[in-house]
Amino acid sequence: MAAERTWLAWWRTALGATAGALAVGRFAPQLLDVAAWPYILLGCGYASLAVGLLIVGAQRQRELEHALRTGGHMPLQFRTVAAVHRRRRRARRHDRRARDRADLTAVAARFTRPHG
Repeated sequence: MAAERTWLAWWRTALGATAGALAVGRFAPQLLDVAAWPYILLGCGYASLAVGLLIVGAQRQRELEHALRTGGHMPLQFRTVAAVHRRRRRARRHDRRARDRADLTAVAARFTRPHG
């Protein structure tokens, strides 16, 4: 059941990218009354993303079905783990910088208070 939900999630994301491609490439230039070529180019990018999502999702589903039929397992690929790890490191770095800025603001506020 989880395999089907995963497959549907790939499809749902691809359909969202397709809708974005259509909205940006076709309707945005008409609604905004601007030059069409940048929006068409961006729409083609979204359409390429949708096709890529469908291909990767189909490949992942095929591998998962094979693993289920043969009784094997489907480990995550290294590039998936590396991408998630890299995003988590960036998020932690961003949180640390935000805390540092808050600390500096608190220290600056303490030293700039008038005495009295």
